[in-house]
Amino acid sequence: MLNAGISSNRLLNSTWNPNALTRLDRDVLTATGVCSVIVMLGINDIGGQPQHHEPSKIIAALGQIAAQVKAKGLRVTAGTLTPFGGSGNYTDELEGVRQAVNDFIRDGGVFDAVADFDVALRDPTMPSRLRAEYDSGDHLHPKDAGYQAMAAVVALDKLDTRPPGHWVGTWQTAMARTTPGTDRGMPNHSIRNVVHTSVGGDTARVRLSNALGTAPVLMGRATLAVAARPDAPHAVAGTMRELTFGGTPSVTIPAGGEALSDPISMTVPADGDLLVTVYTPAPSGPVTEHPRSYQTSFVAADGDHAADEEGTAFTQPTTAWRYVTAVDVRSSSAHGTVVTFGDSITDGDRSTISGNLRWPDVLADRLAAEPGPTKLGVVNSGISGNRILNSSTGTGIGGPNAFARLSRDMLTTSGARTVIMLEGVNDILNLPHPDPEALKLALRQIAAQAHAQGLRIVVGTITPMKGWRSYTEEREAVRQAVNEFIRTSVDFDAVIDFDAVVRDPADPQRINPSYDSGDHLHPSDAGYRAMAEAIDLGTLR
Repeated sequence: MLNAGISSNRLLNSTWNPNALTRLDRDVLTATGVCSVIVMLGINDIGGQPQHHEPSKIIAALGQIAAQVKAKGLRVTAGTLTPFGGSGNYTDELEGVRQAVNDFIRDGGVFDAVADFDVALRDPTMPSRLRAEYDSGDHLHPKDAGYQAMAAVVALDKLDTRPPGHWVGTWQTAMARTTPGTDRGMPNHSIRNVVHTSVGGDTARVRLSNALGTAPVLMGRATLAVAARPDAPHAVAGTMRELTFGGTPSVTIPAGGEALSDPISMTVPADGDLLVTVYTPAPSGPVTEHPRSYQTSFVAADGDHAADEEGTAFTQPTTAWRYVTAVDVRSSSAHGTVVTFGDSITDGDRSTISGNLRWPDVLADRLAAEPGPTKLGVVNSGISGNRILNSSTGTGIGGPNAFARLSRDMLTTSGARTVIMLEGVNDILNLPHPDPEALKLALRQIAAQAHAQGLRIVVGTITPMKGWRSYTEEREAVRQAVNEFIRTSVDFDAVIDFDAVVRDPADPQRINPSYDSGDHLHPSDAGYRAMAEAIDLGTLR
């Protein structure tokens, strides 16, 4: 039993501590051995400052928590909000909000079970107040007897089983920064993201992100369709689907949070392209994005075009993915996900734009071509410029450090079974005197966290960098030391010697000219293919 409660915590605001949606991955979904979650949140949104007099936002946030818990294959029980009549901030209007939220919890059909803490503790003669024998004295918090009464109404038989159904990731990206020049968001814009699938399915859902935003963002409409071409904003006729979030077509995502759409019936092609379009009607904070996608997406600056099958309104091309962070599918043939986690070499820097020739793309093609009925999805959580130990901030492209983004970009990926990690070159190239021992310890720690979630972890050796502008012999010695550790460590389930695959036999500190994109750090399309073809597929299952 794990207690992830925080005094004064809220669903919608991070006034005193991170809001619930922001901390859900770190504090709940990645807990070791978790199989069921009991959530009781909302009273501080109602009675604290700022007060929320409209129950719909609290209800939507609770629905999002339920969706994200279920997406992890866990059961979720919701507790009704207990009385607070007599406390300092109580008003009849706020009591009406509490009652509306409780009605949703009891009757909304969103949760696997309900623990009616309200009924257990309220005074039968004055239901807006706690029973005197359960009141600690502040008319808000129970005393010991009250907490015992709450525990007694939890249905224990609902806590030890997992709900049916299995989701896998077909596409994913890691959010790295906020878009320069978007301090007010992108009001009245439609953003059409083109994303490439790895496995197909007959049901889909989409995860939207405001992870790096500083203010809530309203998604007025969101849609999913099959793309007619990988480099154009047009949808295949008849494939456009409107997404809902807890049954409603719009959703407000708090700063630092994410939103998961309801499942929709849709034939998602394997090794195909989808259009994920969002319409943002109102100003917000800076836009959360993944730059350097090496995929052309599109923007319409004149209103809501999210449901347009013809893409003629989308006149502004972009190579950033904005707000969308994952697409999951449910399929009888897909049974797990391989998460590729790293920096620009995993992100596919300098690969052919819209060609889907990054090494994770080629790996997905290899897995799809394997004989047999079961398939693995492959998702890409690489960020150009990413480092293990240090973060970029604001509009810097490198994103949060590997530790800071581990929960969001690796450990909570739908259906994750195996992680392939290739990271460390930016730590070596950007620190004046990089410490190989710090990188070794960090790799051990990341492996331990992956293993704690039941994941296999495969680590790649760091590829050559001689000829890059910040190359020195001292930095090369660090790379060699880290690679020797990777090759000989017992902390990993397997090793891929990417260094040996792409280095020049005549000058092993350099990339083979046949695999060099031209900057002496990033592979070409041929180099990425060689990396993918060097992976032993048996280590991924």
